Amino acid sequence: MRLRQRGVESSSRGDAPPERQKKRDVSGGPSRPSRREFLQTTAVGATAGFGLAGCGVGQPPAPGKTVSLTVVKRSAVTAGAALHRAFPSLTRLRDGTLLVVYREGSDHWRTDDSVLRATRSSDNGATWSEPETIFREPGWAAGAHHGPHQLADGRILVPAQCIRHVEKGQLRNLEFRVFNLRSDDGGRTWKRREIGPQTGWSWQNQYGRLKEIDGKLWQGGGGQREGEDYWRTGYFVSYDDGESWPEWHTIATHLQDERDILELGDGRLLSMIRSGNETYRSYSADRGKSWSPAEKLDLFGQCPSLLTLPSGHILFAYRQVRPGAPVGVGAAVSGDGGATWTETDPIYVSPDNSRDCAYPSMIPDGEHVLAAYYTTFRDGNSHIELARLRVETGV
Repeated sequence: MRLRQRGVESSSRGDAPPERQKKRDVSGGPSRPSRREFLQTTAVGATAGFGLAGCGVGQPPAPGKTVSLTVVKRSAVTAGAALHRAFPSLTRLRDGTLLVVYREGSDHWRTDDSVLRATRSSDNGATWSEPETIFREPGWAAGAHHGPHQLADGRILVPAQCIRHVEKGQLRNLEFRVFNLRSDDGGRTWKRREIGPQTGWSWQNQYGRLKEIDGKLWQGGGGQREGEDYWRTGYFVSYDDGESWPEWHTIATHLQDERDILELGDGRLLSMIRSGNETYRSYSADRGKSWSPAEKLDLFGQCPSLLTLPSGHILFAYRQVRPGAPVGVGAAVSGDGGATWTETDPIYVSPDNSRDCAYPSMIPDGEHVLAAYYTTFRDGNSHIELARLRVETGV
C-alpha cells in the first residue's frame, strides 16, 4: 500500500493507599515520512541556537509581555542496564502518587521485543519504585504514548499498542494491535482489553491523553481506514468508561496520528497535530462535532503535549525539529488560546542532536509544571527523566 499526502482536509462531522515501595534515590528526512520511517526515525538535527519568536496565524503577543521557561530541577525516573526507554506517560493519581508508564526494549521499534513498564513515586518524584512490567506480548513490540487517565471511580486507564514486522501485513511489513490497560487498585495490578484495530481500519495508533468531556471519554490517535491511501487523526468516543468505543471523530485527514486536545476557557477545543516536521492546529467550537480546517504553524514540533497554566496561558511541549534549533524537547506558550505562540528556551537538549529522544508528557504541580520525557538514545541506552519547570508569562 502506497501512502500519499495530498493536502489537508478537516471533517465536519463525527463518524459513527499506595503500596510500600522499594525505593531508589535517583534525584539528581522527508516532511511526511512513510509509517515505517515514522516509527524508525533517528535523523540528526541542526545545532545552532535560536531566539524567541511569535509563531502562528494572527497577531504576535502584546508588546512588553515576556515569556520564560526555567528548568528548576531535573531528575532521573529510571536507571539500570542499557536499554531503549522511551515514550513516558505521566499522571498524578488522586492520592498524590505520580505514575509513569513507559516503553522498554532493545531499540526504537526495530526489534519486536519491547514491553510496557510502570514506576510510582509517593514523594513527588524524589524517589521511584522499582519498575514493573505491566504489558508484554511475546513477538511484538509494545508502546504507549502520553495517555493515562484516572476515572471518577478511581480506575486507571492506559492506552497501549503493539506492532510486529511480518512479510505481508496490514501496512507494508507491519501489523498493529491496540489495547486498553486498566488498573482497579491504584496501579498495582493491570488487566488488558484488546480494542483494535477496529472494524474498517487497516491500522490504528493511540496518542494523546485520555479526556473526559461532556460525560464521555475521548481516546485520541488515528490511523488508516481500509481502502484509503491517507491517514486520519482524531479520537474514538466511549459512553461506558472505556468498555467500548463505538464512535470516531476525524479532526483532520492527510496528517499524521500524533495529536493532543485541550479544552479552552471559552469552551472551544484546541488540537495540535504533528505531520512530519510540521505542526498543525485545529479548533472545535461545538464540542467536537466539527473542526476547523487544519492550519500549518511556524512551529516545528513532533509528539505534542498541551497543558493549561494557572495564568490561563497554554504550554505546548514537543520534540523540537526547527531548522537551526537544538534538537530535544522544545516548548512554546500562548496567551490567546493558541492563536499565536512564543517559543521559550528548551526543556531538554540532545547531546548529539539525535531525534531519538523527547516525547514529553506534562502535568501541573502547584506553581510549577512536571514534564517527563526520554533522553537521547546513545550507546544502546536512554532513560526517562523528570523536569520541574517554572513558566513565567509576564502577567
